[in-house]
Amino acid sequence: MRRALLALLFACGLACAPATRALEILGVGTHLAQGAPEATVSTLLKSFPSLGIRDEVYWNQFERTPGQYRPTPNLSAALRLACAPERAAKSVLVLGYGNPLYDEGRRPRSPEALQAYAEYAVKVAQLCPAIGQLEIWNEWNLATGVSKAEGAGSADDYVALVRQVVPRLRAAGFAGRILLGGIAGDHPDWAFTRQVIAAGVLPLADGYSVHLYNFARALPDRPDEMMTRLKRLHELLAAAVPGREMPVYITETGWPVGTGKPMLASAEAGADLMQSLLTFSTLPWLRGVWVYQLHDRRRSADVEDNFGLFDAAGNPRMTACALQWFSENVWAAGSEVKPVAGKRTLAFNLVAPHDGALRQLVAINPAATGKPAWQLPAGAGSQVQPACGGADMGESGWRAWPAGPRATAALGSLP
Repeated sequence: MRRALLALLFACGLACAPATRALEILGVGTHLAQGAPEATVSTLLKSFPSLGIRDEVYWNQFERTPGQYRPTPNLSAALRLACAPERAAKSVLVLGYGNPLYDEGRRPRSPEALQAYAEYAVKVAQLCPAIGQLEIWNEWNLATGVSKAEGAGSADDYVALVRQVVPRLRAAGFAGRILLGGIAGDHPDWAFTRQVIAAGVLPLADGYSVHLYNFARALPDRPDEMMTRLKRLHELLAAAVPGREMPVYITETGWPVGTGKPMLASAEAGADLMQSLLTFSTLPWLRGVWVYQLHDRRRSADVEDNFGLFDAAGNPRMTACALQWFSENVWAAGSEVKPVAGKRTLAFNLVAPHDGALRQLVAINPAATGKPAWQLPAGAGSQVQPACGGADMGESGWRAWPAGPRATAALGSLP
């Protein structure tokens, strides 16, 4: 098992790269529309009081009679939580999947189905006018949410949908952000995205959303690989809309926790999430991240059922600890994140935005990449404090202590 170590120190005097502000939006996926119990979700969200959520408003559960829009109880729960005044601006609602009333439930392609989808999108926006983000579909480029016979969707059909729905939302006065994309597994080199770009619809949107995963790829440094792909995506988007910023939103990212392949140990997944969030925070064009997902809804050995920050019994995993610590100490605190020069993406200074004062330093053990493990400096053991609600320090691999010459010296072993 990778013994990932994350240390939190309270100052440093090392050289740092230029700072950027932390992410504008941080949230977590909830799946209330899929039947996640509202009471359970509400209770678990208390661990992340300042975060938004991502949930679905399924078309076939919203419009069950042509032209009549009444959400099912599951959708009503999703709308209650996502549209709450304290959460709406930081939340995203996914507009997706087919409706048997149109095109036999397949992706909308006919003029009638495209118009009906656009009207459904407007009705959702009117029901939740404060929602910060609407995402046009979920993983159109894959076979998600459709029959195996239908398979992956084409970029041309997605572009036709975008051309219909975005102007309709604007004309109806929707004031939030409209996100295109919602794509996953866009390999190689963002092929689906390139086709969307070539069609010229990016200027219609307020941002481009992606689902970023690589847990199944057996990579030695997963967060760095995701950064490489993200930067390439930004290059493509920036070239497509010169003179205008096209923000990126990661509406899904996470790691499954368990004992079977390709799942990760809890501490390993927590360290990957922390490293990713800190690295994401150095990208000024990356505006929002929603971690997938809040909790496991059943006990299962299936990979898809083990992404939860909390397991099916409600027990927190180290990913929950990572998100909670990051949300409180970086995101909600407004800290700027500055990678420590020469330390790859393993060490970061957190800087107060108002005066540039160093608040803390976060470092992650590179042992999993074959580098020497970072050891606690001599004499620091008595200063160690749990960072994850009293979790066993050896099991969690997290460390926290005041910085000083010993701590600065300890960073010297990081590559």
